[in-house]
Amino acid sequence: MSKSGGRLFVEAPTGTGKSLAFILPLLEKIDTQSNKLQAIIAAPTRELAKQLYMTVNEYTNYDSNLKVKLISNFNKK
Repeated sequence: MSKSGGRLFVEAPTGTGKSLAFILPLLEKIDTQSNKLQAIIAAPTRELAKQLYMTVNEYTNYDSNLKVKLISNFNKK
């Protein structure tokens, strides 16, 4: 681990909760009683966008007021 203030790169295998760790702080700030747009998550790849969408969408099972939409404009080949 770098203690000198340098960069630190860490990898974690699939299924270890990286997406959830990213999403949870955001979900805690959402006021599901409000109809206003409260968050936008931009992802650099279609795969990551879908993964993040699926992670957030799981929480709609616990709060039916949480609305989630995936909007994608990646080139389809």
